[in-house]
Amino acid sequence: MRWTGLALLMLGIADALAFPGRRADGMVAGITGLALSVASFVWPRCAPAAGWLRRLGLIAFIAVVLQGVLGGLRVVLFKDAIGIFHATLAQLFFALVCAIALFTGKGWRNLSRSAAAISDRRPVSKTSPRKAGTLRQLAVAATALILFQLILGAAMRHQHAGLAIPDFPLAYGKLWPAADPESVARYNERRVEITAANPITAFQSNCKWRIGWRRR
Repeated sequence: MRWTGLALLMLGIADALAFPGRRADGMVAGITGLALSVASFVWPRCAPAAGWLRRLGLIAFIAVVLQGVLGGLRVVLFKDAIGIFHATLAQLFFALVCAIALFTGKGWRNLSRSAAAISDRRPVSKTSPRKAGTLRQLAVAATALILFQLILGAAMRHQHAGLAIPDFPLAYGKLWPAADPESVARYNERRVEITAANPITAFQSNCKWRIGWRRR
């Protein structure tokens, strides 16, 4: 923090002297660097985090930079496909930041110590690794299904088709939406969303019905 602050301070002074027209930018960089340098003398020293936790922090930093790049490309290029990746990455970044906040909290550390103490006193069962492996596989499968559902939702959202089914939990008054071409054409005629730039398809109506019931 101290060396970063000093570098920003010197960069701000050099920018203000070299480019008088951009003196405000130099002042902002210099004030930020000065604040970092002063804060480094009173900032509490903490024990270094575990290697896996530092890697999570690095992944979070790369993800938020990539999120900003994708957002800028989405606005400049106006590509719907980029919006799908942008929306999915936003959910992944939010989950990652929540996990980092959980792992760095005092409650998690106390829980880890308690679990380690209990495992030291309790004899390990022969079937416990198998059960733990099954539970881990179920957790991974559930996470993958949730991610797949997020990708489907982002894909439908960025197709600008509006709501495929406006009267959930039913589907146009039925338990299962009709998928024949005549019914789909009638559904598109009845839709009144001003943001519905593209017509819906039979696949979208069925997917929307399944996703809605999963959320319920």
